Amino acid sequence: MGVLAACQADRLRNLSWQSEVLLPIAQTEIGLEQWVEDSDLLQTGSDNVLQLVYRDTLAQTFLADLVTFPDTGLSVSVKLDTLTLSSDTITQALTLADVAYQLIADGNILGYALLQGHGTTVDSIGPITGLSSGNIDIDASDFFQFAELKGGELVLAISNQFPVDIENVILEIRNKNIPGPPIVVDTFLLVPTGATEERSYDLTGQSIESELVGELVNIDVARGDTILIDTTDFVEVKLVAQNLKAKTATAVFPAQTIIDSVRSTLYEFQGEFSDISLTKMVVKSGKMQAQAVSTVEDSILFVYQLESAVGSMGEKPGLNRKLPPAPPGGTSEFSWEEQLGGFTLDLRGQGDGFNTLLERIKVELLYSGNLVTLTDDDSVTVNFGLVDLEPTYVEGYLGQTPFRLEGTAAFDFFERLDVARLRFQRPSAKLIIENSLGLPASLSIRDLTGKNDQNGKEVRLSGSSTVSGPIDLQSPLLPDTSGKAVTYIGFDDENSNLANLLEVLPTTFTYDIELLTNPLGNTEAYDNFGTDGSGFVAMLDFVLPLEGVAEKLILRDTLEVDFSGNAETEVPEALLRLITENPFPMQAQWTARFVDDVGNEVWTLAEDALLEAGIPNAAGLVEQPTKNIFEQTIDESDWEALSMTAKNMIVIFEFDTRPFQEPVSIYTNYKLGLTLVAQLGIGVNESE
Repeated sequence: MGVLAACQADRLRNLSWQSEVLLPIAQTEIGLEQWVEDSDLLQTGSDNVLQLVYRDTLAQTFLADLVTFPDTGLSVSVKLDTLTLSSDTITQALTLADVAYQLIADGNILGYALLQGHGTTVDSIGPITGLSSGNIDIDASDFFQFAELKGGELVLAISNQFPVDIENVILEIRNKNIPGPPIVVDTFLLVPTGATEERSYDLTGQSIESELVGELVNIDVARGDTILIDTTDFVEVKLVAQNLKAKTATAVFPAQTIIDSVRSTLYEFQGEFSDISLTKMVVKSGKMQAQAVSTVEDSILFVYQLESAVGSMGEKPGLNRKLPPAPPGGTSEFSWEEQLGGFTLDLRGQGDGFNTLLERIKVELLYSGNLVTLTDDDSVTVNFGLVDLEPTYVEGYLGQTPFRLEGTAAFDFFERLDVARLRFQRPSAKLIIENSLGLPASLSIRDLTGKNDQNGKEVRLSGSSTVSGPIDLQSPLLPDTSGKAVTYIGFDDENSNLANLLEVLPTTFTYDIELLTNPLGNTEAYDNFGTDGSGFVAMLDFVLPLEGVAEKLILRDTLEVDFSGNAETEVPEALLRLITENPFPMQAQWTARFVDDVGNEVWTLAEDALLEAGIPNAAGLVEQPTKNIFEQTIDESDWEALSMTAKNMIVIFEFDTRPFQEPVSIYTNYKLGLTLVAQLGIGVNESE
């Protein structure tokens, strides 16, 4: 059934067309893809009803938001309290000739007999009593110049190479220049000929200089028969200083290891993260820093190695540094830094712990050959720091942490739709939580409110049992460290007021979602994990079948027009006919305008014309589109301007559901057909 513009009806009845030319100008079909900017938003449901499908991210949080990795200081102070001095041997001898000269000095003629009898055999000798060696200088400078000892021992051995026994040997050793009691005083009652007597003496607490004095205070020579006199025979005193540990000493110190050990150090989490227990960390970025101070006046080799860390080639981070001697009363210092990116930290300590780093510390006193003064309070102190650590992967127990996802997210879905009002019949939505962290969690929805910022209307989601929570969230499990688990929380018009919320056409959503990680606490499984890219993502999914009512749903299209078919024909008057076939069960007001190639309006075909709705059957389906014909005459001058300059026709359809309360369904195959033709009159005469 045709619809003729009322303003043209009388004129057309009075025209007589002597010849006619029918000229096609434009043709197209308009679907809802012209309504929706992003065609991906339109999908076909199982019942062939078009549906709007949209997903938007509300909020997301990542591992770094859940766990703060603190800078951790590791302090190492190594004192030289195990400082040792060189062990050495000092030997002094008293010959039979020395005894003879002492006898002569004492006025005893036996001394001459011994000297003159060298190489002869005498029937007997002795006994001789009260002999002494006098002071014998002992040079201990191979040990030290001075030492205050806190440990060590002196081993003394007397070897009798006289041809007779010696008795009542009293030995004394003392400092030559430092007053005080003797270091050693001892008596050997009998040292048989050819025998050696050995004793040891504790030197703890002794202060000893390098210039010592030894004295055999008394030696008694026993009687001997048939004796071969050899004045080179001797009594030897051997001193062996060993295991000397100095409290302070001036010496040429031997090379020695002060400490070489592996120790455990705790990597501590603080405050709200104090319950985190990690067994493994792969470092993305960060560094290890060290500042060292040495008071040792000799060369020190400092070796530090982080045994818990290993690189891709099996290497371990650390340093091997020689510290120059500190000046007397001063310090020697250095700084050091090493990047830890790419290293894997095993935080299990000895194998069954957590948050525990193993460090190897080695301090060696290097042999320099220099005479230096050291004390057991001298030290090498190194302050280490693990700074700016960012992991690419962690494993263990990531703590029980409550945190909130809250804020306001822009929601541009309905802004993409040119419509004043929509009311959906069967809307559904899902709150989707993607969890790519390997840990259990629970969720509670505290608030989810949609608001239209243009008119201020807002509706808070309510009515669903799922809103009360908490809801257990799925999580990936080892060894799937790159996977994600998805939890869906569904809303529809049966379990919530979703339809009312959507009816305000929200442009923003205010959300308040509470998450609790590890709601059961630490089960000591230590199987939580996370990467730098894993976390929680909260999204909203909408599936909105185009069933319901609409107000001012606007379809727009631009059609290319072609008037070239009458380029050389004089047209005193023409009739433009727009034929529409409307399958949409909604009526529309429509407007059509011709524009030039830059969008300037050339001529208006119709303004707010009526498009009748398609008539649905009992099942709600429009099987036969409603045909509408709109006609408009155009005079010669307008026709000439139109045919010369018009390049496009812009059509705008403003659909409304009538009556508004009755819902309709929009099916996939609904396309609004448009055909524009011109009926040209040539030599037209107006009838009486």
